[in-house]
Amino acid sequence: ALPHDDLVLDGEIVALGPDGLPSFEPLQRRIAAETGDVARAMRSLPVAYLVFDALAVHGRDVRGEALERRKAFVTELLPARSVVAPHDGYVGRGAELYAMCEAKGLEGVVGKRLGSRYRPGERTSDWVKWKTYLEDDFVVVGFTEGEGSRKALGALDLATYEGGRLVVRGKVGSGLGDRVLTVLSAVLPTLVVPEPAAEGPWEKEPRRYVAPHLVVKVRYFGYSSDGHLRGPVFLGIRDDVAPTSCVSGPTRERP
Repeated sequence: ALPHDDLVLDGEIVALGPDGLPSFEPLQRRIAAETGDVARAMRSLPVAYLVFDALAVHGRDVRGEALERRKAFVTELLPARSVVAPHDGYVGRGAELYAMCEAKGLEGVVGKRLGSRYRPGERTSDWVKWKTYLEDDFVVVGFTEGEGSRKALGALDLATYEGGRLVVRGKVGSGLGDRVLTVLSAVLPTLVVPEPAAEGPWEKEPRRYVAPHLVVKVRYFGYSSDGHLRGPVFLGIRDDVAPTSCVSGPTRERP
């Protein structure tokens, strides 16, 4: 749809949620649309392409140009109103942008040094990603099996209290090292109960339910629309925290 040929652009397709913020879930639904449903999906799940950078312009490799020049190419080449839009950046306002991402629960920012070249496949100090993370305590209410050396324990089902209810918040498997796996594999079977202590929705896979006595700390990006954690990573066991004090949830204000 652009009035130019031979462009190579770097950007990201985004879909906005009901709150006006980028959301991965509607984007997943759009990607999963069947061929015959694309036209309907374009109306019900609109997306936009935010362009961050240019690699080639009219067939000319511009990766060696300074960042500012490449950004200028993007602005000059793209129409003012389109589903393809230049992302202007926030020169000199990185701290302000990061604070906004924290407040809105966005993933973070990428800082790019002025004058830097486009160097694909390389990790350099010219481009740095600063992610925003949340950390909270969660009650373990179940566990699933893993594979290979982690056959006994693949992931922990997590929950928090909402009023007087214990509500499932998803599961965590990343970050479970050998030492903690040994500890959990010994403790969890002693807590097994026949019925779940927490309200769903539970993910559809075989699991064993446990009494809500064990508390763990988890790092995560936020919550999905079904109230489950996004990008959770296990950080440790919290022997000093009472299960009833675990109250993190999608409707709770961030500190």
